[in-house]
Amino acid sequence: MKFKSPKHPKSMKIDDCMIGDTFVMNYLLYECHRWEILAKGYKIIGCVPSNHPNGTVVQIGKKVKDLFFDYICTRNDNTVTFKATGCVFRNVSMAVGARRYHGLLKYECLSNNILYIRETKVLHNYCDKKTPIEECPGIGESIIHSKYGRGSEVAFDVFNRKILN
Repeated sequence: MKFKSPKHPKSMKIDDCMIGDTFVMNYLLYECHRWEILAKGYKIIGCVPSNHPNGTVVQIGKKVKDLFFDYICTRNDNTVTFKATGCVFRNVSMAVGARRYHGLLKYECLSNNILYIRETKVLHNYCDKKTPIEECPGIGESIIHSKYGRGSEVAFDVFNRKILN
């Protein structure tokens, strides 16, 4: 958890939150918010792709692209999610299941409940050009994982000292 304000308490005690103060956790920007005179809590006001308290904020409902993935920041009732919607190869979007080749490199956009890119590289240039990269002896493989964050808002009755939602 990374607080934007240096005066924010280091623990996340909902009854101690200061109205208007913000923090970033799991790519989501939370704000201490007052709903009613006796109800305050943490409202999610956007997504932060860098996961840094001073990072650029993506508004809820908006999309953003980084070097490897397309992302969207969405709200469903009081839950906000920041997740990848597609992969990016050389600044061009790729759908799940798509493959792209660049020299001795192969990029695959894959999903196992979360998007990732499998990068396969041939470690030499002696394979026949007709041989698929994955069948050529001497390959290296790596995985590039997308970012994912999900969180729900919470309201607290400061008089009765109980969670409202």
